[in-house]
Amino acid sequence: RIAPRSVAEVDVTFLPLVERAEVQRGVLTLSCPELGAYVYSLELTAQRARLERTIHFSTPLGRSHTQTARLTMFPRSTEQSAEFTCEVGSGKAERESDAFSVERTLTVRPAPKPTDGVEVPVEVHFEPCAVGEAHATLTVRHDTLGSYVLPLVGIATTPKPQGPIVIRSGESRQVKFKNVLSHAASFAYRLDSPFFSLSSSGERLDAKKETTITLSYNPSAAGVKAVGRLVIAVQDRTAVQWIYYLSGV
Repeated sequence: RIAPRSVAEVDVTFLPLVERAEVQRGVLTLSCPELGAYVYSLELTAQRARLERTIHFSTPLGRSHTQTARLTMFPRSTEQSAEFTCEVGSGKAERESDAFSVERTLTVRPAPKPTDGVEVPVEVHFEPCAVGEAHATLTVRHDTLGSYVLPLVGIATTPKPQGPIVIRSGESRQVKFKNVLSHAASFAYRLDSPFFSLSSSGERLDAKKETTITLSYNPSAAGVKAVGRLVIAVQDRTAVQWIYYLSGV
């Protein structure tokens, strides 16, 4: 309702969900019995959506980092859920996207009203395949409800030493190790103390495969304590090493 001799503003909301090359045209009509009709022509252009905020990750090689992106989506139905597909695309270099993973589908619950946005969490995992920086893009897509594109940037530092792993005299402990590289590789296992022993001096692992290494402690005399290290490296390549500190008691 507008008071006499006053001016009112009318907010017009345009909420496109899918990019369209052509201009859409429409008509907005404001009318009342006393003043008649005011007709406005509308020209509507649905441009490509902007990139979402970049998600940053940082973790040592051999570990992982999970971040949760929160997207505001606009499901048109107030009764039925919508299913989006999620896909990680290549970054600046080949296979960079291998370091990132996400669930393939995302279910979005109905909105109270078609124009109400629904905040949807999307978990993205970063498990680096090499030391350095990795880039990729995450696309969350629906045929009629639009697409969301998120840049992903992950930084992998050199592996951090782990442990100490405490091993009692005459007993053994197991260490799980995973080949986080994007290709199969042969790994060498090495100890720097004669009081510890290994179940194997090395093995070949397929990409993303895990193995178990058994360690034993055999002191020179009862009650003797010793320390040492288990060093794991790709054979013929010592630039990157995984180090586990050992403590024999």
